[in-house]
Amino acid sequence: MNSNDKLWYPIYTHANYEKKLLNQMLLEQMEAYLPLRKKVTQWSDRTKTSFEPLFKSYLFVKADLVMLNRIKLMFGFSQFIRFGKYPKSIPEENLTTIKLVEQHYDQIDIVATHLIKGDKVRVSSGALLGFDGVLTELTGKHKVAISIKQMGQSMLIHIDPKYLIKIN
Repeated sequence: MNSNDKLWYPIYTHANYEKKLLNQMLLEQMEAYLPLRKKVTQWSDRTKTSFEPLFKSYLFVKADLVMLNRIKLMFGFSQFIRFGKYPKSIPEENLTTIKLVEQHYDQIDIVATHLIKGDKVRVSSGALLGFDGVLTELTGKHKVAISIKQMGQSMLIHIDPKYLIKIN
């Protein structure tokens, strides 16, 4: 990368600092983007519509190497998303896709994709610590099939994905 080339970088912020850090970047004349989703809260006497970050604790900035060093000093900055020891840029097409989804869809849910249906997983906590299984459903209820091979049967169990580790 040339030091003058500007690329898009995802930035991890301190909790609930996405909008504050975005405002700092805009004041510094930086090109930044914070995808938002509509949130409708219904109370018995009223409805409130607000906008919250689509990706919690993330925002995007188009920057060169000099700007990246300035961003590190901004209040609310936590870290760059890295590949090895270098900040990882993302293709502009990804941001275009995010913007299209943000503009045309009201109901958007984010699902961590480190696990996908069919992955072999190991339980990392709880009563089934160390047991292996297969992730059978990801959205809604997170079900893992724990096989009892000798019986030719499997048990489907609802397990929080934060307690699952992908194995090969």
